[in-house]
Amino acid sequence: MLSASSRFNASHPWSHNAAYSPWVLRQALVVRRQGGRRALDVGCGTGSLAKRLESMTAPAREPSETSDQIASVASEILPGVRMRRGLFWRYTAVWVKSG
Repeated sequence: MLSASSRFNASHPWSHNAAYSPWVLRQALVVRRQGGRRALDVGCGTGSLAKRLESMTAPAREPSETSDQIASVASEILPGVRMRRGLFWRYTAVWVKSG
């Protein structure tokens, strides 16, 4: 299965960030207008979305943490956060604010 999906992706590259970056950037503008000044882009990709967010918020840097380290810090900041692994080893932090 993985070799078939790898071959398909090599023939038909698709970037989640490229597909959804217009929506993400619109949301970032709304947050910025409300006083937000930081963006956290956790994941893998080309870095193009992080570069575009950087121009709107704060400096970006290459990640040096592992996914386990990121999950550990996320759980300290957001108690009850769950890390879900998706297709092609993409991770999503899922958190619901209590109260």
